[in-house]
Amino acid sequence: MSDNISHDPQRAEQAHLAPEKDRLVSEDMPEVPAPTSLTADKGTWTRSKACVPTLVVFMIGACLLCCNLGARYLWQDEAATAVLGERMMTYGRPLAYDGRNLITMDTYSRDEATRLPTGDAEEAIRYHARRGDFKADTTWVGQPWGQFVVAGISLALFGHDTIAARLPFVLCGALTVALLFSIVRRRFSSSVAAWAAAALVLSNSFWVLHMRQCRYYALSSLLLLATFEAYLRWKEGRLRGGLLFIAAAWTWFQVDFGSVWPVLAVLGVDAIISRKRRISETVLVFIEFCAGTAPFCLYYELSGRLKSAAFPWSERACGMLFELNQFQLPLIMIPLALCLIWVNRGEQSGARLRSLVGLSMTVLCALTIWMILVTPCPFYRYIVPATTLSAIVTAYVFMELARLIPRSRDIRWLVPFVTASATLLFSVTNVLSWPGILVLPTEQRLQYYVSSIVRPEIKLFTDDLWGKGNDPNRATVEFLRGQLKPDDEIVCNYEDTPLMFYLQNRIRGGVSCFRVTDTGEAAFAVYRVSLSFSHASIYSEEFDKSYWQPHALNAPDIPWGNCPDPPLHHTVMSAKAQPLVIYERVAQ
Repeated sequence: MSDNISHDPQRAEQAHLAPEKDRLVSEDMPEVPAPTSLTADKGTWTRSKACVPTLVVFMIGACLLCCNLGARYLWQDEAATAVLGERMMTYGRPLAYDGRNLITMDTYSRDEATRLPTGDAEEAIRYHARRGDFKADTTWVGQPWGQFVVAGISLALFGHDTIAARLPFVLCGALTVALLFSIVRRRFSSSVAAWAAAALVLSNSFWVLHMRQCRYYALSSLLLLATFEAYLRWKEGRLRGGLLFIAAAWTWFQVDFGSVWPVLAVLGVDAIISRKRRISETVLVFIEFCAGTAPFCLYYELSGRLKSAAFPWSERACGMLFELNQFQLPLIMIPLALCLIWVNRGEQSGARLRSLVGLSMTVLCALTIWMILVTPCPFYRYIVPATTLSAIVTAYVFMELARLIPRSRDIRWLVPFVTASATLLFSVTNVLSWPGILVLPTEQRLQYYVSSIVRPEIKLFTDDLWGKGNDPNRATVEFLRGQLKPDDEIVCNYEDTPLMFYLQNRIRGGVSCFRVTDTGEAAFAVYRVSLSFSHASIYSEEFDKSYWQPHALNAPDIPWGNCPDPPLHHTVMSAKAQPLVIYERVAQ
């Protein structure tokens, strides 16, 4: 080319003047930012704009979960978390005994009635330490300490009351919904699916009720999803993905050491299969997690934590499957999702999405089976953290079914419409749960929740949000608060930890019958006749020694107050309950 220019005078002159022309233009024209700066600014603006919907979802979740948060008082399990949290802030560890009141596991055995130390406090502490309720120095090991740290810090910062105890857990619930929305929107490449998943969770009555508890449920829900997302990032080869996965799983273990194992087992198998060329890295990551949790496993004595089953295996399985089908993921969704994954197997663009949905179902199934095998009762609380994974599966089924509509410009609007309609149908009615109910024995169905097409639990949901219904714990505390003297003691056969939290008096009793027959006389007795797992004979003998004046409260006599489990919820149990009675000791 240089030869052609040199032989053409006109072109040679133009080539000679070009550098000078460029110099003049550069001096006269204003400086233009480099393309990389424009791209970076645009990327920053795009990311900031993309965060707005996620922030909106968080605010919606926070407002919903915080509604009338202090209307109902803490019940037994919540109050135990709050009391142990405050003791952790005071003593540096969660002590079961602070010199005044004792917290024990709610383990009941009829055979213990003749062995329980019901008089001397020190003897009772030694007995329950040998039983495994806590360490010899009364340090609590029944649950990991993460929830106590969270509750204790909140109570120290915001004061000793109901809202302060529940607030950090509620915020974790709102963060869970926001994280779910972000994950689904990014991995589904669909805002419609993201909003559907968030709506499925926020309209789930029993998920909301559990998130409003001063208990580990919200922490476990958030950290399960965070661990799941961190694993996906590591699997995709993201920077520091393995480190984030280990950190999320380790933190989850610190709030719920019972749920992490089946989930990590599934993720470990998936990692070995999908990362065949990096097996050594996979093994190293899981070894690091095990090394980080091993000291805590020994300290919490996890090898001896397994409890004897209160129900036969078949009843636990049917009970857990009923609750899964009715309140979280209709069993019909599993074959539907598998069929849709098979039908779309040829689409390379959706391979990661199908893998995500398949992995979500596998984790959910593994967690459910694990809880059936290792837990004594089919409590819904054990699988409620997996509600977000169920929402991912359900949103996928709704979206893929909507995609079967012919893709035409005239009816493209039907895809979000069908998805929203299916989400509303699932949230409001039991229709999608009917096929699953049919495969379960009639005696294992909670009849209250299958009694109508519209979900009956919606009433429980709204009653809790608006604070409707008589709360036995609030009624008890408010009555006693106006009657007690500083040195008065109270005998209570259950819901003793709420009295420890709200009152400053010594509490006797509980399932362990702590100090029921001790010297000295209790001024008041709160005895719930509806409680089936109580050593009634011990309490009866003690009550027969004195005269008591009854005070009937405008509250139901039910075993507990604000329990979030479906068969144990206070509104369901209080339908035919007698009034709760508090007894005051009077002179003979």
